[in-house]
This record gives sequence, structure tokens and C-alpha cells, in this order.
Amino acid sequence: MSKRYVSRIGRRVLLILVVISSVITLTTTGLQLYLDYDREFSDVEATHQEIKQVYSGLLATSLWFYDIPSLQKRLKELTTLPKVDYLEVGLDGEVISSGIKPEGSHVTSRFEIKYFDQNTDLEATVGELYVTSNSEKIYHFLLQQFFISLLLNAVKTFLVCSILFWVFHKSINARVISIVKYLRHYSPRYATSNLQMNNKHWTIEDMDELSWVADEINKLTCTFTKLYQSIKAEQEKLQDFTYVSSDWLWETDNTHRLTFCSDPMRAALGISEDKMPVVHKIQGLNRSVKLQEKLEQKKSFSMCQDEIEFDGKAYYFVFQAIAKYSGDVFVGFRGTAINVSELKQAQLELEKLNHSLEATIAMRTQALQESLRELESTQEKLVESEKMAALGGLVAGVAHEVNTPLGIAVTATSLVEDSLNKLSDSFDNQTLTSTEFTSESQIMDKGLSMLKANLERASILIKDFKNTAVDHISENQSEFNIRQMLDAVLVSLESETKKVPVSIELIGEEGITINSLLGVLTQVMSNLILNSVYHAFEQTSKPANILISYQQSEHGITFVYQDNGQGIALEDQQKVFEPFYTTKRGSGGSGLGLTLVYNLVTQKLKGEILLESSIGNGVRYKITLPKSLSK
Repeated sequence: MSKRYVSRIGRRVLLILVVISSVITLTTTGLQLYLDYDREFSDVEATHQEIKQVYSGLLATSLWFYDIPSLQKRLKELTTLPKVDYLEVGLDGEVISSGIKPEGSHVTSRFEIKYFDQNTDLEATVGELYVTSNSEKIYHFLLQQFFISLLLNAVKTFLVCSILFWVFHKSINARVISIVKYLRHYSPRYATSNLQMNNKHWTIEDMDELSWVADEINKLTCTFTKLYQSIKAEQEKLQDFTYVSSDWLWETDNTHRLTFCSDPMRAALGISEDKMPVVHKIQGLNRSVKLQEKLEQKKSFSMCQDEIEFDGKAYYFVFQAIAKYSGDVFVGFRGTAINVSELKQAQLELEKLNHSLEATIAMRTQALQESLRELESTQEKLVESEKMAALGGLVAGVAHEVNTPLGIAVTATSLVEDSLNKLSDSFDNQTLTSTEFTSESQIMDKGLSMLKANLERASILIKDFKNTAVDHISENQSEFNIRQMLDAVLVSLESETKKVPVSIELIGEEGITINSLLGVLTQVMSNLILNSVYHAFEQTSKPANILISYQQSEHGITFVYQDNGQGIALEDQQKVFEPFYTTKRGSGGSGLGLTLVYNLVTQKLKGEILLESSIGNGVRYKITLPKSLSK
């Protein structure tokens, strides 16, 4: 494996593990050595104490009776005890010993040998006992144990570190090296495959941190590849646009020498590819005074129009550029030039055309003004005709209503006249009886009552018609009761509403008044009712109903007119207020009824009218008028 792929992290981790393990091993081994040292010398001291407490009595008996053979035998037996190398008994300057006295370091304990006489309960010192243990053996044993423990711990540490290093290499280092190799060889230009990790499932957990890193690297490389491809495509697109564009792209250094120019500019000005001249020395640009002034200012500029000559012709170009700075140091320009020769020529031609069009426009304007005046005159005549037509309908309705009570009055007059003739004849013939007189008198009373009632009704109708008719042809402002006005309109149109027939309901307080144009408001309500009568109920089988409501608010008087007719389609609702729009073309409809309503409400009454309708649900007009019309 190449040295650059040798795991420096693994070596460092292994070194750290070895150092830490060595320190721990030395510490634990030293501690163990100390404990063994303490234990060994504690055992020596315990053995010496055991000889004193257990065997000193036997030795005292042998000394008391001066049984030297028995004493030597017992001393020899005691030298067989662990950690006892030499025993010595002193008796009256005489020494009795057993074992080999160590030459080097040793541990010696001295005890007095006392004999206790059970018969007399007397205790006497009969000698001294010296117990000696060889320290060199203990030190040698401890040192041997230390090195054995140290060697075993070193072998264990080496094995553990080796296994850990191998696991680290397989689970981390090898995968990190795979990532590094992939990144070293990755190029967005030639990227064909994603990073694949060789995961050993017995040493690696599924989707661990390095797997996350690999996934994120794949996402980043995929993003970089797409970004590179996008940038590459945009670069190729820009190059193509540069080559085919008629505009010029150019760049200069801080001395105004060209460092780049597009092919169209190069071909037009005859600039060679191997030599980039200074701008003011280029044939064709050397007379561009405005461009030279902008370049000398070393500031960004735009809309710098200048005339350039090449190929024996004059062209107009618009230059613009960005001044590039590195800190406070000017480094050059980067800009474009657009050929506006055709636009300039078109501008000159347009200026000539404007001069010639002014006279034509003046003549056309005068002709249009005359046509507009004629159209306004025609419209006024048509509106007036619509008013007269509505007034004619109103007159016809009132005439029908007046004829009914007058006819009854004529009949009643004839009845009274017949009864009076009968009474006169009977009186002249002297055949008049009280019964006949009473009967004929009752007939005359009924006839006179009928005559009076119907004449009064006719008088009221004529009075209402007079008021309505006068206000139809006049626009005098006055304060009037809204309910009385609507009642008069319904009475005048009763002959037309009976043809359907249609039921009309009024809702509103009877005491509400408005200061406005009575005749205009009457015309509006009449046109709305007649429009419903003529158009709303032709294709519906349900009973025809019209509801007119009004109420007073802080903004004025609000009228709501609605019927339950066939309604108006959405696409036709924008046209109903337009002049001459009618669905009764050829059947007597002029198309000015709702136009007149709209103009009267908005212009004469200074209000507004809104229409809501849908097929099958009738129409709903909402009219809002001021409480008092401004004069």
C-alpha cells in the first residue's frame, strides 16, 4: 500500500493505546508488587509470631530439662516451615542452631524462651530464640513475579491493541481511505458512479457515521456534477449566443487595451486574433469621441450612443460597460455594444412621418368630433323616444283604469234615469203607490252611490296620472312620499301587469320621504317593472312575482327590486345597460329601457345601481340614492 494511504490516525491511536496500556500495566504491576511485598513480609512476621506463640513452649520444656537432642530435633523441624531459614537458641553462653544462616539481607526476630511450671505457677526465662528468614529469596521471588506479570500484561496489551488496530482499520481507516481515493479521483466532468463503501457487517453497524458521510458525499458529488453540467451548458449557450449575436462583447485592461472581443466585433473592425490594440487606435473607433470620454472617466456607464464607420458605412451603436476595480485600483472595463442603426433610421423616418400625420390627425379629429355630436344628438332623440314610449304605456294604463269607473258611472246614471222616468210616469198617471215609490227610491239611492264612488275613483286616478305625467316631462326637485309614489306607479301600470299576470309586493315604512326628482324616479321604477313584464316571465311556469323594498340608512335610501323570472346569463349581465342591447329585436324592443334606467340613476339621481342575476333565479337590482339630492 502506498505510504500516503498508511493510516496516520491508526498509528496515532495505536501509539496512544500502547502508551496508556503501558502506563496502566506498569501502575497495576507496581501496585501488585507492593501488595506482594507487603504480603510476603507479613507472612514472615506471622511465621515468626507463630513460632513464638506455638513452639516456644516446647523449646522451653526441652531447655528446662536440658534435653539437647530433643531441642535440636524440634529446631530442625521448625526450619522446615516456609520462610524460616535459620533458628538459634542461646543457653548460658552456649548456642544451639539449626538451618543455614543467610549471608545477605535477612529478617531476624528475637524471643525470650520462658518455662511455666504448672505445679508452682512459676515462670522462668530459660533462654533466647533467634528466628532468621532470608530476604534475598523474597526479593528474588517478588522480582520474578514482577517481570512475569509485566510480560503477560505486555503480551495482552499487544494482542488487544493489535486486534483493536485491525478492527479500527477495517471499520474506519479502510473506509476513510476509500472515501479519500474516491474524492481524489472524483471529477464532475467524468463522474459516472457513486461512492461505494465495502461494509463488513460483522465489524460495522448499518448506517453508522461513515455511512452517513458517504451518503452526504454522494449527494454533494451528484449536486456538483449537475451544477457543473448546468454551468457547462450555460457556458456553451453563452458562447453560442456570443458567436451568433449581432451585439459586441468586449473587455479592456487598465490601459484601455482590448483583452477580449466577440467574433462579430472582431470581424466588423478587422481586429486580428493574435494582437489586441488599444481602443482609441482601432480603425472605426478612433473617431468615437463620446466613447473615449467615457473610457477616460474610468467609471461604469450606459446608453453611450456614438457613430462608427466601417465597411464604408456609418452605423450607430449604444455602448455600456462596468468599470472593474481591485480594491481601489482600476483594472479595466467589461461591456457591450448594441447596433441601433435600424432603430435610429426608423426614428428619423418616424419623425418625418409625425410631421405629415399631424395634419391628417387634425382633419380626422374634426371629423370624429362632428360624428360624435351627431351620435349624441341621435342618442338624445332615442332616449326621448323611449321616454315617450314609456309615457304612452303609462297613459294607456291610466286610460284603461279610468274607463272602468266611468263606464260604471254611465250605467248607474242610466239606472237612476230609468227609475226617475218610472216614478214620473206613475205620478202623472196617478198610479204611484208607496211600495213602488220605495222600491224605485232604493234603486236610485244605489245608483247614485255607485255613481259617486266611481266618479271619485276616476278623479283620484286622473289626479295621480296628472302628477305622474307632469313629473315625467319635468325634472323639478321636490320632497315626496316613497310609498305614495310606488302606489301611483303600480296603479298606472296595472293594465300591463294584468297581462302576465304578475303579483307585485311593496315592503317599506310608509312615512319615509325623499327629496329628489319624482318624475325621474317614477320613470326608473316604471321601466324596471315593464322590463320584467316583457322579458322575465316568458319561459317560466311558476307564478310571476315582483318584490320592491326600500329602507332608509345613514347613506341614503336603498331600493331593492327583484323578480322570480328566468334571470339573465352571466355573459349578458355586462351588456344589459349598453344602448340598443335587447332580446326583443324586431318585436318592438329598442334596447334603451335599462340604458335609460342606468343613466337616470347615475346622472340625474346621483346614485348607483347594481345587478345580480343567474339563470332560473330572476334578477335583483339594488339602487342606492341620496336622501336629499344636491341642487
